[in-house]
Amino acid sequence: QELLILSNKARFIKDIITGKLKVNNVPRQTIILYLETSNYDQINSSYQYLIGLPIYTLTKETYEDLLSTEQAKEEELIAIQKKQPIDMYREDLQQLKKALQKEYN
Repeated sequence: QELLILSNKARFIKDIITGKLKVNNVPRQTIILYLETSNYDQINSSYQYLIGLPIYTLTKETYEDLLSTEQAKEEELIAIQKKQPIDMYREDLQQLKKALQKEYN
């Protein structure tokens, strides 16, 4: 879901900075209709995670940061998908062991 949100935010900001989507002085329902027809994903049956983005995040820099974060998440997902459940379990146990040692030493 994190990857989905990052991807949608990046696309939303790109649409705004390229002029494909106008949000200033436009009715909220018009923006929602655009999101629906452009196949944006709803989260919790809403587009609030996009519409509620602060104005200062609607920049090229934020878009580029989101693309970078999205790529890192994709790589993380691929790495997780390649792991066997037993390997994930062992890694969790190692992390727990380290945390316990740190707590009690």
